[in-house]
Amino acid sequence: MYITWGSQHASMQGDDLQLVLDQTSGSAAQTKRAFLFGSIESRIKLVPGNSAGTVTAWYIDSIPIRVFRNYENEGIAYPNKQGMRVYTSLWNADDWATRGGLVKTNWSGAPFIARLNHFRARACKWNGAVSINQCALNIPANWWTSPTYKQLGYAQLGQLNWVRNNYMIYDYCGDTKRFNGQMPPECFKSQF
Repeated sequence: MYITWGSQHASMQGDDLQLVLDQTSGSAAQTKRAFLFGSIESRIKLVPGNSAGTVTAWYIDSIPIRVFRNYENEGIAYPNKQGMRVYTSLWNADDWATRGGLVKTNWSGAPFIARLNHFRARACKWNGAVSINQCALNIPANWWTSPTYKQLGYAQLGQLNWVRNNYMIYDYCGDTKRFNGQMPPECFKSQF
């Protein structure tokens, strides 16, 4: 990982990353490498206390938090032909993230701090277009091609629903205002 913005508000020591948000700036980091398929995990300590209006992008260790099902054969774009980096950030979003901007950030609690460590990418590294076929090969090293990972099991579905019910504040598929009633096609499909 390396810091991409807000370097005066972030620090990295070994495997430990600290992101800070105050009234002047937030901060962000990203992986040095891009990945195509796999699992990304990290331990994170979210902003404690009343942190309404702050947004921390995060991953929960071994618990699925997002599923994006492949409907490419139906003309819906799917991110399987380009490498993707992992990004994390801490920033002020009180103009939209808190019930459409109704609740503002309480800056008396600043600075807001999120800490991440033990980043683990068990993923196919992106090495250009050749990775599209290499990462999709059904070989033991490509564990993500196993039938076990084609869909979530019963326990994983329960974990995903628990995360959605307890932590998800925003779902773009429910934001009709953003899309002026013209919702993306994947929003009408089952995602898990």
